Amino acid sequence: IAAFDSDVHTRDDVVVALAADGRELARHSIYALLAGGPFPFAFGDVRAHLEVTQDERRERGGVARADGDVVDLLHTNSIDRMDQAALEGASPLHRADSLLLTSRHQDAIAVVSTQAGELRWAWGRGELSGPHDASWLANGRVLVFDNGLGRNWSRVLEVDPRTNAIVWEWR
Repeated sequence: IAAFDSDVHTRDDVVVALAADGRELARHSIYALLAGGPFPFAFGDVRAHLEVTQDERRERGGVARADGDVVDLLHTNSIDRMDQAALEGASPLHRADSLLLTSRHQDAIAVVSTQAGELRWAWGRGELSGPHDASWLANGRVLVFDNGLGRNWSRVLEVDPRTNAIVWEWR
């Protein structure tokens, strides 16, 4: 993704929809889904996610390595499709084309529309630290594991995406 820093390669993640026979039906850049829509996602300091640290670079004599100087901007570690018919239409988030993404390096979870190609909801900045495995619950809420990087403790949260409220927590 050249939009961030022309000196450092920024890795994008991609979601691909496949037919039952393995044919590719659609391909979406996760960066484009998050950056699109009525309230674009703020990505923050891109260089904070360099996979090669400055110390490692110094050990190599300051030489950049083409395959290692990469920013893993999103580190999307889970995608959950909104496939609960009982919730369909309960809110703008609960539509058949909604995907719930977990972005570890953005400390956020988000709902994107694959049909409209846009961000519908994002939450977690300042609350999550290295989240994993967000999933839809039958009540329309979201369950997410918060690693708690830097806090030295982890937790599981239930979040209501309609109100942004944490409605349940287990530490």
